[in-house]
Amino acid sequence: VGACMKRVWCVRHGQAEHNTPGHDNLSWTARAQLRDPALTLLGLKQASAAPSCPILEGAIASLGLIVASPLMRTLQTALEFRKAARSTVPIVAHPHLQECGDVPCDTGRPKSELEHEFPSVDFAELDSCADNWFVKPGLNSKDSLACRALEERCQRLTAWLASRTEKSILLVGHHTFFKRLLRVELMNCEAVEMGLREPVADMADWRGHWKLQCADGIIVPIYSSRGKVIRDADHHLQATLSTVYALYGEPAAQQSASRAGITWTPEM
Repeated sequence: VGACMKRVWCVRHGQAEHNTPGHDNLSWTARAQLRDPALTLLGLKQASAAPSCPILEGAIASLGLIVASPLMRTLQTALEFRKAARSTVPIVAHPHLQECGDVPCDTGRPKSELEHEFPSVDFAELDSCADNWFVKPGLNSKDSLACRALEERCQRLTAWLASRTEKSILLVGHHTFFKRLLRVELMNCEAVEMGLREPVADMADWRGHWKLQCADGIIVPIYSSRGKVIRDADHHLQATLSTVYALYGEPAAQQSASRAGITWTPEM
């Protein structure tokens, strides 16, 4: 990473109650109605194991700050990570990191409730919106207002991170938000290391300040089994081949590998 680049590790939260098909035999529509769901037992284990993954184990000694979405699953992931890493690095909750939907599973709770449940987390960034930080338009590709609001959140978070004095930061966030911020798809507790160029003087070019540095495998552009580009808004998404396989199936992983000039076989 260059002299003017921060090191930012981005981690998706562990498995939560709403994103496991087997939870109480509920459909996705029903699971989405769970308000601010917690991590499952597997999700807690994933978060505790995260500090030992190759991408993150070398980051712990230099880490200056953990920034987490104020939703329960991300706060739990951040706390489990810090505990397992035997670290005392501060955790700051930031509303710009929250997930993008307006369904109950992506809807948080007032600052006063969170402070009571998570007394070791700094919630000062919620001061100006303590009771409604979680109110937002649901993301829909045809809804220009929601798309614009999400882009502005990404811009403001990028500028806020670049303005911090810490040079090594861990972000704990969400699948859809990271797709828009980084153009990368992540599985539960999967991590990527990014470089963030500072300062962010030109907000119109905020996306150009992020640079992918390292992942748990080779990152490739994602194609469907029929060779269709997988996009978020107008941007071609990327992922490791293991993540493409998990999210889109083996034919899509083979197609993505072939397009990248890579020979790939699924791990059994």
